[in-house]
Amino acid sequence: MARSFASTALCEAAAILAVAALVGWAANAANPAGLRAPERARWYGPLPVAWRQVAPLLKTGALALVDADTAAQFEAGHIPGAISLPLQDLPGRIGSFRAGVPAGRTIVVYCADPSCPAAHAEAVALAGTYGYSDVREMPGGYAEWLLETAHGGRPGP
Repeated sequence: MARSFASTALCEAAAILAVAALVGWAANAANPAGLRAPERARWYGPLPVAWRQVAPLLKTGALALVDADTAAQFEAGHIPGAISLPLQDLPGRIGSFRAGVPAGRTIVVYCADPSCPAAHAEAVALAGTYGYSDVREMPGGYAEWLLETAHGGRPGP
């Protein structure tokens, strides 16, 4: 009895799906946690956080707050307690940064405002290239901090 083209194609597709499922299952068994944080940040981007989430952790020293703006922008204004690590200087300054911030510490990177791409690029580099395991991005940046602190932590008018 001859098989029809449709039934042959259906059998082949089912076999491909079965093999893909087995490969996925095997990969999950080898690494049940899925993508490690640096891989997740490299492929999907760092997790975004807001100033309201960062503020209490910064007060307790539970994270390192990193300003990715240029040195001149940092001097013109930055969030108190932030570390200046300009994106364009990252390769040359990563050694001294690593000396003060261990790879397992939570890092939140920000820059001037939501239109600034430096924080995102630096967060991805810290996680993907330099091996930091918990890197977040504060997309609102310095502008968000200014708005929040200008109103005593309450939303503005």
